[in-house]
Amino acid sequence: RFEVYLNILMLMPIGILLCVIYKEIHSIVSCLFLSLIIEFLQLIFYRGSFEISDLIMNTFGAMLGCVIYRMCFCFINIFLHNKHV
Repeated sequence: RFEVYLNILMLMPIGILLCVIYKEIHSIVSCLFLSLIIEFLQLIFYRGSFEISDLIMNTFGAMLGCVIYRMCFCFINIFLHNKHV
């Protein structure tokens, strides 16, 4: 399903941004709450349905964003460290 990929991609940038600001676990919990708010707003304003799978995929997207951030951060540190040697 195309919606699954969109749900993952939706919170990936927010996961990256929050990993820059906070530690990873705080970022994931924050994205979980943000996803929960989005799902409740869809329910309240009749703009979709509340689906647990959306909540899981959004949170997975945030975790994936954190992993991407950490990988890039490690590669940059390795590159900068090797360059100065």
